[in-house]
Amino acid sequence: LDHVHGFRGFDTRNTLLMTSSGHVVFTVGAVAVVQHPGENTQRFFNSHTDDIVSTALHPRGTVVATGQVGRIAPIFLWEPEKLITVSILKGVHTRGVASLGFSADGQKLVSVGLDEQHTLVVWNWKDGIPLVTSPVQTDKVFFAGFNPIDDSIVTVGVKHIRFWTMDSANQLEGKSGIFGQQGAQPTMLCLTFTTDGMVLTG
Repeated sequence: LDHVHGFRGFDTRNTLLMTSSGHVVFTVGAVAVVQHPGENTQRFFNSHTDDIVSTALHPRGTVVATGQVGRIAPIFLWEPEKLITVSILKGVHTRGVASLGFSADGQKLVSVGLDEQHTLVVWNWKDGIPLVTSPVQTDKVFFAGFNPIDDSIVTVGVKHIRFWTMDSANQLEGKSGIFGQQGAQPTMLCLTFTTDGMVLTG
């Protein structure tokens, strides 16, 4: 493989990343491409066995998480500079991984599956251990992310926004967003946070 043309963006979100060294990471099929913008050279992470549909970048910009589709859908965490795998998360998601996101301190990873219940998982990614799982909803869930202020989790999807916290028993509790008595619940495709923790959705 010498050079990849194209970018999968029609059914994915947050799959164009820039590392701490200035390299651009994007996905096409089962390949993650690490491109040097100035030299127009590419290197490839090709450990996936099926199409990559979700990515996330560690807060330090040194580790990338990529999730794929498939009957058993693993998540790979790898270093874009050396193209080496540092962790593989598997055994929970089926059909695929719709969304990935790191916590602000980089210690945890949240993922949402493409299974019927769109299962939400919080991982200790370095040890490859799922800390907690919870079903979200049967309608599509498009995006999940950690609030950088309090480590709570927000998910958005078809007529859906939910705010998740972990209780003392290590269980996830979700509360739906309220739009007022006259407000219609819209479908939301993506989200991000301001520096003071306010949620912005689109």
